[in-house]
Amino acid sequence: MATVVLDSSSVLIILPITIIDAGLRPFAKALRVILGANIGATFFSQVFARNVGSYAPVLIAARLA
Repeated sequence: MATVVLDSSSVLIILPITIIDAGLRPFAKALRVILGANIGATFFSQVFARNVGSYAPVLIAARLA
C-alpha cells in the first residue's frame, strides 16, 4: 500500500538500501521490502491498465475481509 500512497516504488527501494548502508538492518529483511515494492507496483499497474471497474468489487471485498 505504501507504493500506492507514495506513487513510486523507487522511494521504497532507496529507503531500505540507505538503512542497510547505515547498518541498521540486515540485507535479508530489507530485501522483503524491495520485493514487495516491486510486486505491489507491478500488480497495481496491471490492475489499472485493465478495466478497473470490473475489478473494483473484488478489490473492495478483499480489503474488507
